[in-house]
Amino acid sequence: MSLVGMIRRAALSLLLVACTSACVCASTMASPGFGVARFTIQTTLAKEVTQVFEGKPVHEYLYEPYSFTQAAGHPYAVTGTLELNSEPTESGAGDIPEGGDAKDVVVDLPQGLLGNPMALPRCALDDFTRHAECPASTQVGVAEVEFNQTILVEEIYNLVPEAGQSAEFGIPTGGTFNLVLTAHVVRSGGKYALALTSNGIPMRGSTRFTTTFWGVPADPSHDAERGRKCGTDLKKSVPVCHFSEGGGEPAGVAPVPFLTYPADCAADSEKATVIVDSWQNHGSFVAGPEATLPVATGCQGLSFEPSIGVSPDLFSADSPVGLGVDLQIPQPELAAVPSTPELRDATVTLPEGLSVNPGVVDGIAACDATGPSGLNLVGPESEQLGPDGEPQLAPGKCPDASIVGEAEAVTPLLPEPVKGHLYLARPLCGGAGQEACVEEDARDGRLYRLYLELGGTGALANAGVNIKAEGVVSVNLATGQVSSSFTDNPQLPFSDLKLRLNGGPRAPLANPQACGEARTTSDLAPWSAAGANSAGQWVTGTPDASPSSFYEVSGCQEPAGLAPGFAAEMTSSRAGAFATFGLDITRKDGEQDLSGLQVHTPPGLLGMLSSVPLCGEPDAARGTCPAASRIGSSLVASGAGSHPFEVGGNVYLTTGYKGAPFGLSVVTHAVAGPFDLGLIVVRARIDVDTESSTITVTSDPLPQTIFGVPLRLKRISVRIDRPGFMFNPTDCNALAVSAVVTGAQNAAAHVSSPFAVAGCRDLAFKPGFKVSTSGRTSRRAGASIDAKLSFPAFKPAGEANIARVKVSLPRQLPSRLSTLQKACPAAVFTRDPSRCPEGSVVGIARASTPVLPVGLSGPAYFVSHGGEAFPSLVIVLQGDGVRVDVTGTTFINERTNITSTTFKTVPDVPVNSFELYLPQGPNSALAANGNLCAKTKLVTVKRRVKGRTVRRHVRKPFRLVMPTEFVGQNGDVIHRSTTIAVTGCAAKAAGARTKLKRRGADK
Repeated sequence: MSLVGMIRRAALSLLLVACTSACVCASTMASPGFGVARFTIQTTLAKEVTQVFEGKPVHEYLYEPYSFTQAAGHPYAVTGTLELNSEPTESGAGDIPEGGDAKDVVVDLPQGLLGNPMALPRCALDDFTRHAECPASTQVGVAEVEFNQTILVEEIYNLVPEAGQSAEFGIPTGGTFNLVLTAHVVRSGGKYALALTSNGIPMRGSTRFTTTFWGVPADPSHDAERGRKCGTDLKKSVPVCHFSEGGGEPAGVAPVPFLTYPADCAADSEKATVIVDSWQNHGSFVAGPEATLPVATGCQGLSFEPSIGVSPDLFSADSPVGLGVDLQIPQPELAAVPSTPELRDATVTLPEGLSVNPGVVDGIAACDATGPSGLNLVGPESEQLGPDGEPQLAPGKCPDASIVGEAEAVTPLLPEPVKGHLYLARPLCGGAGQEACVEEDARDGRLYRLYLELGGTGALANAGVNIKAEGVVSVNLATGQVSSSFTDNPQLPFSDLKLRLNGGPRAPLANPQACGEARTTSDLAPWSAAGANSAGQWVTGTPDASPSSFYEVSGCQEPAGLAPGFAAEMTSSRAGAFATFGLDITRKDGEQDLSGLQVHTPPGLLGMLSSVPLCGEPDAARGTCPAASRIGSSLVASGAGSHPFEVGGNVYLTTGYKGAPFGLSVVTHAVAGPFDLGLIVVRARIDVDTESSTITVTSDPLPQTIFGVPLRLKRISVRIDRPGFMFNPTDCNALAVSAVVTGAQNAAAHVSSPFAVAGCRDLAFKPGFKVSTSGRTSRRAGASIDAKLSFPAFKPAGEANIARVKVSLPRQLPSRLSTLQKACPAAVFTRDPSRCPEGSVVGIARASTPVLPVGLSGPAYFVSHGGEAFPSLVIVLQGDGVRVDVTGTTFINERTNITSTTFKTVPDVPVNSFELYLPQGPNSALAANGNLCAKTKLVTVKRRVKGRTVRRHVRKPFRLVMPTEFVGQNGDVIHRSTTIAVTGCAAKAAGARTKLKRRGADK
């Protein structure tokens, strides 16, 4: 909005330049060499003076200074005088310019002093240059030119400017030559003002120029001078207008103000400057003294009543939106009423929820302020002069990819609207040689910035109008609400400024996600606002205005739901094979924003953690993990609409996080177009289920805003693609990857994706199993057992894992009832196994898996469950922060007293070896019946002899046997009768033989 205002002001300044350029004067004071002896600019009133010359009355109109300081008012006239240093001619017949003839004159008018060339008709340039004749209605003032001891008083006409100019004024000089004054808008010291130039002044010995521009040219008070020419010969002591012709012509058009006084009552001063160039030393401009106007007064009485309209191209919630902003400031053109003060500062705050759309950065570029391809907003003062010293502002050269909108300003100073563009400016942080961006940069307007250029396009592209303004965009870091500010805008008037921000999928803005009123507010300050002057004195002024506008956002689901898309798969479906795991979560516009994610993998879908060096703290938190800990990549798409912006990142495996044995550090370098927002780190914990060994990944809360921009996450994709890391289950049953996706308004969506592998029957299943016990048993210490399970070395897609194991102990190794009675209650075990009674610990287990870099070990407990007849045997394996509970259901056959234990759900995890040792001791799990070291056993054999049953006792070889059933995850079943090796019996047998020998000797 401010930008548009600046455009309008630029147009006004062009007009103003035309007016002030007429105020060029001559000087009577001489100074050494070529230069300016005197330069003045002042408000004046016409005074008619009558003299008698050669018996006839001679009428002259003298413009005398008068006090006029009404802010934005319309003075009667403004007169400027430029006198060059002069010296007497050799003949003493008059003065000539000292050091050479003036070639070019450039006058920079006070800021805010405006001239409106559209206030009256324009004379065709061809009519003026060829015939020096223009209609009376086009006259804007009078000029005096002194040269060769001659003074001419001529009209100043408002001309149709040639291509590339905003306004031009013509001064006929008796047919010998004509002067053309060109008006421009120039930028000097960061401020815009009007400049008036006259190029190629003929070498006629001119020493003084005086121009008077009328405040209201069509006012009847100027009729007497309208169309009047006069002059004199300074060699004669005669009145200036001793010869004259014309005059007394009415304008024939409505009296519209041409001149407008500055509206800044707190200005330091109203200064005009002049530089001149000579024919004899072309290109060496010489500055003259400054001229000043009194500072404006009466600002408190001005009217400033702007309005603002904001209209979107779409009203749908959570969608990219093109936004039109229309700022209107009424510009009454009444001679007796001050004009509306120009817009100085504008801050527009967009509705809550209407935020920057991340999709805008896809393919966007930034415009530099300076440089060969920049907008050239600033630069050396010498760059403000074009060929022949003509002030100019070259159009910007911002790349088309930096355009984020279009602009158009309607000003009373130009016949057509001034068109232009709104550009994205390069941030002041994050770039080469700049400090890294921090969130405060987004809040303070250093990160998001705009350039507005007006006059570089459209019908007035070659009209000499080129206004450039810099705006800052600040965002609320918590809500993303956007405010745009343009300050110190040019003191040029506009009645209508339209900004149109781009729409479409990559629009820079997105509609609120909630329906209802979307209200835009503004704070607009005129140049006549109150403020302190350079002396520290407070000057009252025109109050600021705060117009607002609203529209209704529609199309919401109430309340907003969450039904995310979810897909997960491995790139290979071969059982047990390594592959890449992919996960995709998507959200539709209008749904709640994604705020959290918890993913549950199916049994057997695991990663080879032993192959990755884990990233530790603080690198994991900083996002500086080494490449060796990388296990995958991420892709995040954010922004409303069908073309969200996508940015990739990396996934690193970390040491334990938030109590879990492992974690993830998902690191995204947020580089988007010209923005480098640094590293964005999202952490997640990896938990291992104690029963199934399945993986649960729980993310920290997902970021909702980054540097004040609501992300509106549309897609989250993760690929775990480290070679030799993720591998498939060896179970071909239908499984699923499931997840809980949470929304920003606390919705929770439970989603799943089918998951299955194939080729399980092709896997081998060859577990090795050995069992031993000590033959040295006792009633007090009971019996022991040592079971060892082994598998071939792990290779992908080579071996199925165990799914189920059932073992039956021989009658010689029954369960010890006294120990079963010491079982740990399930509730105590669940809370903390370490609090279980000492007597419930019956053994120890060790396991080795290629998945982890360390082995697992832990105690074996008897755990009682209220609904079960016998306690369960629970093996707790721990290592590297992982805990796995392997539970065996115990059953004792009351008739045979045989104990069987069934491990019904063994995790689908590859195992190198597993050993369970149940030792002897006061709390042993097993007792012993008979001599386990016996080589034979007495067996009763029944036979029928002659119709009778005959029983006979015979001895047969004795061995302990454990009936065993192994079931693979692939469905293979192996039944074995595993012989239990009895250890420690040789020494006992030797001792028995010694006793027998001694007994024989005694006999």
